[in-house]
Amino acid sequence: MSAATVSYTTAKGEVLSVPPLIHEFLLGMAAEKGIFLNAVERNLVRNTEIFCDLGETLLTWAKQQLGEGWLPILVDGYAFFVMDVNRHQHQYEKEGHYPNRSYDEVYDHVYGSEDFMKYYHW
Repeated sequence: MSAATVSYTTAKGEVLSVPPLIHEFLLGMAAEKGIFLNAVERNLVRNTEIFCDLGETLLTWAKQQLGEGWLPILVDGYAFFVMDVNRHQHQYEKEGHYPNRSYDEVYDHVYGSEDFMKYYHW
């Protein structure tokens, strides 16, 4: 874990020491997409060291690459990712298949779609 840490209190009252960008991300998540915060915090509590080590590295990269506005981009991207996974899982459970049935369809609708990929940082 990085040397500098900040105190963060989860919704359940657990106090953790987290790196500054993790703290900023969690506060941004709480403010903008709070419905997703519980699952993120559970992961943080269960896997504190790796969450903070990898998360701070990835958030540092994202902040440098995305520039100003990096935080809402990542928070919105996380919400998009979770909702997209859940939509596809629901369709699979209901219809027995995912919406894209071949690698070419997946590429065309996902990886080859700039509109889709702009949210997909996870």
